[in-house]
Amino acid sequence: MLEELLEALAPQLSARPVEAILVDNCPDASARAMASAFAPLVRYVHEPSTGVVHARNRGVREAGGEYLIFLDDDEVPAAGWLNAFLG
Repeated sequence: MLEELLEALAPQLSARPVEAILVDNCPDASARAMASAFAPLVRYVHEPSTGVVHARNRGVREAGGEYLIFLDDDEVPAAGWLNAFLG
């Protein structure tokens, strides 16, 4: 569902000055090609250690903002999802 997630999120990212980081923790970097289709809205990072804990921790280390919101690749944000968090 990663492509569906990114397609739903892209218009929301382009409307707000936010940083979006896609952390791929598949050892063979399977999301790299898909993430490149959404650059520069999404910054791709490969975390070779598997598991959601490693992915989230890498996202925290990579983030430069004040707030963090996580989405997993099996979720699709509704229209207005990001604005609901940002106000």
